[in-house]
Order: sequence, then structure tokens, then C-alpha cells
Amino acid sequence: MAARLGGADGLRASGAFHEVVALPPGGVWAQATGRLAGYDHAAARRVFDVLRSVLPPGWPTPAAGVGPLVEEAP
Repeated sequence: MAARLGGADGLRASGAFHEVVALPPGGVWAQATGRLAGYDHAAARRVFDVLRSVLPPGWPTPAAGVGPLVEEAP
């Protein structure tokens, strides 16, 4: 999928990511924002707009058994 998006260079050029690192053999690690607190709706939308061409069709749904990324304080 990374190759279809232009690899690490293409993802960097998109402007949707804070940092993109090329991984062997052709994968990428992409960080949307510098800090978790900065990951808001606008950041998610930028990432989605870049990735939408390689995502399955339809609305995103949580994977079975996967909980929230950040737990709320009790």
C-alpha cells in the first residue's frame, strides 16, 4: 500500500504527517502529529484523505476486540 501512495517520500509530500520513516522492505511508519494531544478531527481527516485510495470501501469500523487507543480516566 505504501508504494501505491508514493512510498515514504509521497507520504511526506502529502503534508498530512508529522513524520514518515521508510521501513524495510518498503513499508512506512507514519506519525500524524507530534503529540497525541494534537491528534484531533482535522489531523484524522488529513490522514484519511491521503489513505482513502488504499483503504477498503465504506466507513471505518473498530476491529473486533480492539478497544480505544486512550483510556479515559476513572
